[in-house]
Amino acid sequence: MRVVKPRAAVKLGTLWGYIERTGKVVIPPKFESISLFRSGMALFSENRKLGYIDKSGAVIVPPKLDWGTEFVGGVAAVSDSSGYGVVDTSGRMVCRLDNKSTVVP
Repeated sequence: MRVVKPRAAVKLGTLWGYIERTGKVVIPPKFESISLFRSGMALFSENRKLGYIDKSGAVIVPPKLDWGTEFVGGVAAVSDSSGYGVVDTSGRMVCRLDNKSTVVP
């Protein structure tokens, strides 16, 4: 178990979720893997793809990503089948990088 203020990541069987300090389940174990919450968002994996959830457990970015970073300053760098980009905490792709590494709004 990894302690995450004020929550802890918990693994039951093969799936991960979150509990609060009292032991009450706040996000049921249903993810293959999870990260710590940063800026109110956590990375999770499902069927070998990554997505993001908020602190209520709502899926903000569906699990379609190949790679993703923690949120910093309200954004995270991601990669999917279309390439690299940046998403915000609403799940909106705020910019994409084309194959020449230039920012495409």
